[in-house]
Amino acid sequence: MTGIGDDAAAMFVTGRPVTMCSDLSIEGVHFDLAYSHLADVGHKALTRSLSDLAAMASAPLGATISIAVPKSWDLQLTAKNLDEFYRGAAEAATDYGCAIVGGDLSRSSGPLIIDVAAIGEMRERSSLWMRSSVRPGDEIFVTGKLGGAAFALEMFRANCASTLSAEQRRRHLRPRARFDVASKFASHPVSGAIDITDGLATDLLRVCQASDVSAEISEEKIPLSEGASFDHALRGGDDYELLLFLPPAWANCDFGRKELADIEAIHIGKIDFVAEGNKPEVRLSRRDMGIGVQIVAGQEVDGLGHDPFRDAR
Repeated sequence: MTGIGDDAAAMFVTGRPVTMCSDLSIEGVHFDLAYSHLADVGHKALTRSLSDLAAMASAPLGATISIAVPKSWDLQLTAKNLDEFYRGAAEAATDYGCAIVGGDLSRSSGPLIIDVAAIGEMRERSSLWMRSSVRPGDEIFVTGKLGGAAFALEMFRANCASTLSAEQRRRHLRPRARFDVASKFASHPVSGAIDITDGLATDLLRVCQASDVSAEISEEKIPLSEGASFDHALRGGDDYELLLFLPPAWANCDFGRKELADIEAIHIGKIDFVAEGNKPEVRLSRRDMGIGVQIVAGQEVDGLGHDPFRDAR
């Protein structure tokens, strides 16, 4: 690999499929410098893109980071802030074994804007985990607790950050991409996957729409982070845990159960056919509360989870 210093980075891969993605992080939309240190912003900006690679069962190869800094930053402040930002980004790159191989720097008449483009490679003996390959009968698992990032954000905005534990703060400021899951499950028969960045309801519906299926999840099975409510988990986003869709025969065999237990995955529901004349939907089972089943995500995702055109983080 050749990195920073030339007009482009060069990566020499093995012939396996290469995966690419990019994510914007914009001040006032994805982070707020009132309660996020720039090192946290750098760490999270890289994690945002790399989490997409983990959701495709890919191993990270490299990333570029392009930044437009506000005109209000003078040269001295720019140097200081960029040094802090890249310290956090470098820590994340080291954690994930991903090289930062280039990028660009400019100025913005508006807020701080960051674009991270990441490149990965499909793991050996793996197939790509596609949103469009999920099938009726697949079991739905989540790789960790949900709602913690949204709860922490709520507390930050309410000036109650002093009440948060270190782990609660981490869930919002420094989430983790689940490459441990991508590595362990690369050779397993995963039908599809998605990382939960915009809320469980929104991201699950995206899979249903891509695969033309519906899903039913059980409220009592959704694992909640410390302090988080069910609504934080359903609609909050920024969790970066993975939703895994697995064939029932594998998920319910002794070996499958052991592998799922090893990553502490939690079963939350099942994929079903789309009822004739209907569109893909996410149904929520609340039978223990006497409510039965209700549709929580139907034809549109408006108002469900994080929407950068509506929300300001």
